[in-house]
Amino acid sequence: MTARLRHQPLVRWMHALWAMAVLADLGLGFLCLGGLLWSGLGYELRVHTALGLFALGAFLIYLPYRARLPAPDYNDGPQPFAGLVRFVHRGLTAGVILVAVSGFMTLWQSGTLAPTLGLGEPGPPAPAALFALAHGLLVYILAALVLAHIGGAVFHIAVLRDQTHIRMWPPWAVKDR
Repeated sequence: MTARLRHQPLVRWMHALWAMAVLADLGLGFLCLGGLLWSGLGYELRVHTALGLFALGAFLIYLPYRARLPAPDYNDGPQPFAGLVRFVHRGLTAGVILVAVSGFMTLWQSGTLAPTLGLGEPGPPAPAALFALAHGLLVYILAALVLAHIGGAVFHIAVLRDQTHIRMWPPWAVKDR
């Protein structure tokens, strides 16, 4: 197969920055959830919230810029995977937004948003169980989609060897051809 059209360096930088923020935030969230990283002082929650807001902000900047570029041709790879590729990419888009919104709503409804962001005392506590449940489920779905995305990249690198992966890799990771 031939090499695919590479995106502009700015798009590749934005993609790398956003991906690193999502991976770091997912990792921190799972470490806190497992009790492996929790001091009881709330610093972890602040970092997790800040990373989540950064990932959402980076994504919201990236998305309109990326939307102006030509859509990837999902049909030029193995045909059985074309639908799966579309599902994973669209799922990542929706997943990042929904996880961030559900996390924000969990903090807001539980009354911990104000102190987490250093805005003073929280208001009266409101039921947040539904948002917390949604956030938890969406995080696992997002993690599965991230793993599927990474699996697809490895599949293109190791099995197909079609250089699709260089289209979105950041400029420091591959040499221009």
